[in-house]
Formats: sequence, structure tokens, C-alpha cells
Amino acid sequence: MTSFALVLFRWKDIFVKWPAVYGNSTDIVPDTLGPSSTLFGYDSSKRLVAFVDFFQPIAGEWWEAWLNQLRKQIPWDGFVLEDNEPAALTSKSETTVGLVCPKNSTLESPKYSPSAVDVWNSKEATNLLSDETICMVALHKIENATYRHYDVHNIYGHSQAVSTKNAIWKLTGKRGFLISDSSFAGTGTVAGAWFKTSLKESVPTAIRQSIISALEFNLFGMTAAGGSAEVFPVNASDCIKWQVFTTFHILAKSVVTSCSMDSNTASFAPVRKAIDTRFLLLPYLYTLFFHGLMEGEAIYRPLFFEYGTKLHNRNVLDIDDQFFWGSGVMFAPSLENNPTRSVYFPHDTFYQIDSGMKIVGDTRRKPVDMPENQMAVFLRAGYIIPTQPRLGAMSTSAARRNPFSLLIALHEHSDGSAVANGNLFWDDGESLGKM
Repeated sequence: MTSFALVLFRWKDIFVKWPAVYGNSTDIVPDTLGPSSTLFGYDSSKRLVAFVDFFQPIAGEWWEAWLNQLRKQIPWDGFVLEDNEPAALTSKSETTVGLVCPKNSTLESPKYSPSAVDVWNSKEATNLLSDETICMVALHKIENATYRHYDVHNIYGHSQAVSTKNAIWKLTGKRGFLISDSSFAGTGTVAGAWFKTSLKESVPTAIRQSIISALEFNLFGMTAAGGSAEVFPVNASDCIKWQVFTTFHILAKSVVTSCSMDSNTASFAPVRKAIDTRFLLLPYLYTLFFHGLMEGEAIYRPLFFEYGTKLHNRNVLDIDDQFFWGSGVMFAPSLENNPTRSVYFPHDTFYQIDSGMKIVGDTRRKPVDMPENQMAVFLRAGYIIPTQPRLGAMSTSAARRNPFSLLIALHEHSDGSAVANGNLFWDDGESLGKM
């Protein structure tokens, strides 16, 4: 196996650097000054790590070569890029291990500091911009110019996502799968994203916050986005409620191993039902991705995207506990442990996906039967939803081989006629090239 020192020597110019002035400085920890002024930081396990300068084309070549070597050992299909803010342990005191950044630099302590510094930093933090990341004075190369990390911090994760996606396309010849912790405007063209929600307060509050985050990410062009949790509830019922809800994020993530629930018990039935419903609607969701790619449409939508205030009262702007997939399917998650749930229905007609019950909306909330911890799903009148039943499939690859069916929600006119429209995009799901 190639030694780390040899890798550094061969690819010595692809890493983030210290400015030359810090070559003999006592302001930094000696261990963090590597060969050719390479900046070393500490990861969460307190190991020294270098940071690839993904803004350089040569760094993309190195990354591709490394991923190709990895693929010979592990046949990967895609990646989740974690801690690519970039994250690094920073020293809070003389006795703690971490990267020490020059405190007298105006880049570390600007006159006007972002409010996030106070939000994210603990009482023991240094209150520098570099807390939990690398030093703002660190150097990057972009074409023939040199930039401080202060200038490019927000797009560092984006640069890694672009390099990674290019490598996936070249090495596999397929679309691949890529998720990035850190993102910026435009990252949605190459990667999806996890966003984190704290469940410290209550699950209903977390669900509302997570819906808002998902809507925002879709507005930013990050259609492939889903919610994770930083703190999981200890109550099994709340765990199931959260799992059912997140199953209907565009990116769904299982929390079974992180939460207090047993998949072998009867109480887990709502989760199984949610997964079955998600599988059922995958052809519709896949078609929405096609329209999102070709036309820039949001997939996960707030109600006011579909119903403007001219035809509906302004209450539609305040709905933060419901959402749409595209224009045809509306979701209302379980919030409380009650047999009914208050659901806002715009001036339109809807059909419950389970019972087929018709609901005529009048821009007010209506009580809807809500079995404990389940998701209420409504089809909007006038839409045809392509579906594929799960039929025991344990993967999307297997589910794609199941027969298609159509859910048709007719929009009835006053003259007795009825109409519904829909479309389906379908391909092999992985090939590159023209549609």
C-alpha cells in the first residue's frame, strides 16, 4: 500500500496550504504544518488529515484515480460526502487536540461576524470563523489565482461534489448516486443533500421544521433532499411517527437502528404501510424528477405553489404541516396521537388514497380520520398517477419489474363531464446520454 508520505510527495500540490508566513510561526501547532506547506487538521478521531483543494483540475484527476482504486476493492455505485464543509476539530484550549488558527487575523475575527458563529459555537469555542473548520487564511488555487479559504468556504463542499460526480460518470458510465453534506447554489445539478432536524423539542415541531427545510431545498434547486435527525426521540411511538413522515421525503432514510422501535412488533405496521405507499408512488416520483431536470420544477412543494392567494384565502401561505409531491398528491403527516387530524383543503376536490373518499375543499380545515402514526395521502382531482405496487420487492430495482397501474382522480365539471390528465417518464434508470 502506498504510504501517506509518498502520496503527499506525488500529489503535493493538490492540498490546501498554509501561507508562507506561517512556515516558522509559533501561532500554529507544528503538527499541522505538513510538507510543501500543506495544512493538516484533525478529524473526529483526532487523526491528522490533509484537505484536497478540489478547485484545481489536477485534484479532480487525483480524486478520480483514488476512487477508481477503491472501486477495484469495493464495487461502489455512489457516495455520501460527509463532513465536507470542510469539518475539522479546532483547539478550544492548550490542553485539547485541534487545529489552531491565527487569532490576530482579521479573516478569523472580522468586524461583522455572521450570526451562525454564535449559534453553532459552544461556550468553550474560540468564536473564530474557523471554529470546527479549517483556518480562514488557508490557501486555495483557482486557475492561476490564489484565494483564502475565507473567500471559498461556502463552495468547498460544492467543489468536491462536482469532482465526485464527474468521476462517477467517467468510471461507471452511469448516473450514479451522490449525496453531499455541504451544498451551495447549483449543487443540485450533481448531488442531493441531507438536512438535519433536531427532535429535542417535540416530534410535531420537528416535522413542521423538516417540511420547511425540504421546501427550501427544493426552492434552491436541490430536489433530491431528505431529512435526518440529530437527536432521536426515546418514545417508540414518536420514533414511528418520525419514520413514517421521513419516508415521504424525496430522500428517505431509515432510523430503525437509531431509534427506539422494534420492526417485528405490530406497532411497526404504520412504517411498513408507509414504505409500501412510497414504493407504489415511485413511478410518479420518477416522472417528477424528469420534469424537475428538464423544466426546473420543484418536486416537494408547498400548498401556495399550487393555490395562489387570488383564488384562495391567505391562510394557504401559513400551511407548514402539509406538502405536495408535484401537483397531484398531497400529504398530511400525523402530528398528535389523536384519531382525527385537521387538514387544510384548498378550493379543489381530493380523494383519499386508501378509501377513495371524496373531499371537496373550501379553503378551510376539515377533520380527517387519522390512524395513529400514519400519513394521510390525498389524490388531487384531475390527475392520473402512474403506480407500481411493491408486491414484496425489497429494492427499487426489483420493484421496477412489477406491473404498472393507474390511479385516476377525475375532475368533475358542472355539465356532468369529467377529465383527468397525467404522464409517465420511464427509462432504465441509470444510463447516461440523451433522453
